[in-house]
Amino acid sequence: MHDPNTRRGSLCGLTTLPLIGGGVTLIGQPTAAAAPIVTVASAEERLRRGLADVEAAFRDLFPGTGVVIRGNVLNGAHVSYGRMFQAEPDNRGLCACAMVLASPGYREEDARHV
Repeated sequence: MHDPNTRRGSLCGLTTLPLIGGGVTLIGQPTAAAAPIVTVASAEERLRRGLADVEAAFRDLFPGTGVVIRGNVLNGAHVSYGRMFQAEPDNRGLCACAMVLASPGYREEDARHV
């Protein structure tokens, strides 16, 4: 008998469950359980994806209007801002930003800067 508190024991315990119309047959002994594969995106990738989602929403909200992405932490500049924030933690004038803007004036300049 397997310990029901282990993964192997819980799988073997499935064979004793009463099921309508049949049961479960376990062939052999379970040797391992599948582990989910989880990938964690970097902060830069999450920012890129988030801005792309907001940009798409702006294009849906304001059709025919120019939409641009601007900011001082795009294209790797976040690294230098991170260093500045650490060097000057009390400097309230430092500001890292990323913006999605919509304006008829951006129609000609409708280029994405991420």
